[in-house]
Amino acid sequence: MAIEQLDQKAVDGELEGTGRELLATCHANVAAVRLKQEQWADAVASCSLSLTHLAFLESPMSIADDGDTATRKFQASRVKALFRRGTARERLSDPNNAAADFRAAAAAANVG
Repeated sequence: MAIEQLDQKAVDGELEGTGRELLATCHANVAAVRLKQEQWADAVASCSLSLTHLAFLESPMSIADDGDTATRKFQASRVKALFRRGTARERLSDPNNAAADFRAAAAAANVG
């Protein structure tokens, strides 16, 4: 199943919890590839989708794991997506939004 089909399932409410977490990870990984390919706008879009899926999770506990590990994984996913998006925005000459993403990534990395 293509990532776009999974996104549609998420929009339709057919994908929750661990499914959304995995979809967020997929989008963050796509963003990493886009950064390597210097496709900055596509990297921003992929990171934004990753962050959107993470925001829909009720809590880090939706990851099938113990609480501390789940929280760390959830925060690590947010940090990666924010940092990657900040990097892409910096390359797109969008310093204000890049700085906001870097600040948010630093704040998320210090939680817990």
